[in-house]
Amino acid sequence: GNFFVEHIATKKRMFVSLDLCIESMGCSISVISKSSDQQSAVQFFADVATSLVANDIYYKKCLSFVRGRLDFMEVKPTTWDQIIIKPALKEQIHGNTVSILDSMDKFSSLGMTPNQNMILISPPGMAKTTIFRAISNDVEGRITRIWCTGKSIDQSDDVTSLFEAARSLSPCIVIIEDMDLFGGDRSNQSFSQDNRVLNEFLACLDGAQENSGVVV
Repeated sequence: GNFFVEHIATKKRMFVSLDLCIESMGCSISVISKSSDQQSAVQFFADVATSLVANDIYYKKCLSFVRGRLDFMEVKPTTWDQIIIKPALKEQIHGNTVSILDSMDKFSSLGMTPNQNMILISPPGMAKTTIFRAISNDVEGRITRIWCTGKSIDQSDDVTSLFEAARSLSPCIVIIEDMDLFGGDRSNQSFSQDNRVLNEFLACLDGAQENSGVVV
């Protein structure tokens, strides 16, 4: 769509062209203004960015991630009392996931950027998914949750999109089930798509960009 936008206070006008790009996750916004009104155009983009954060429909929701796309999902309500594991283990898992994000303000006041990564390893049927459901239930309505599986990630771009979404929706917990489906053996020197996916995943976990407020 094409619109004329007028600033309420200054009465300056801009021509805005908006393309929602419904076939992809992207969105394109173009602004045409007088050269003398360039600052107004810059402010317009700043206001749009602020509005996107404040009104993001995905913020603090439970979401699924499949090949670069987010969607809403429901998770079976589960409490920690329904999980039969050692209490000390429950405390360790809770402390390294929910408690980290619940203490974000305290970390920030100390100049720290909280993030945490945890991996659960066991044979099938040992309550890993049930634990994930309990974590999700603990933070319902307070923290964004993004669920995906190894099958949800086909290429390295999917990994990049996943972490970009998590950072923009923080505080956020990313739950990845069956990550061994893309986590190949790095000792294998053959260059494959699996290697690129794994390398991008490791780079996103602990690379150039900060994952403040993100627990994986």
